[in-house]
Amino acid sequence: ELAPEKTHFRYAEDKWTVMQVIQHCLDTERIMANRALRIARGDQTLLPGFNQDEFVKEVDVSERTLADITEEYLAVRHANQLFFKSLKTEDFIRIGNANGSPISVIGLGFIIVGHERHHLKILKERYV
Repeated sequence: ELAPEKTHFRYAEDKWTVMQVIQHCLDTERIMANRALRIARGDQTLLPGFNQDEFVKEVDVSERTLADITEEYLAVRHANQLFFKSLKTEDFIRIGNANGSPISVIGLGFIIVGHERHHLKILKERYV
């Protein structure tokens, strides 16, 4: 459990706050899910990468509460779970290109889950 006063804590001067980490996870999940959707639907567009540090700089989380960002996080995750649940086996193995590399729909699903676990581990080790 995270105390509300810790939401804007950063463990070093050049590191993100807890809220920035959560927002980063939201942004990244949305991007990966968009890539998965496009590839699952047969889109062969070369999908661009994104600069996570620029994304974090461009969003102001100072007025957000833990409750409101958690609500958004749960909604995004639920929507993506429903999307992946709706896919057929052949959709999961489709390959597209994101950030200059081939990637499958199932690979993007694993990235979403692994990325969240990576940041939860960091939050537990360095922020709480």
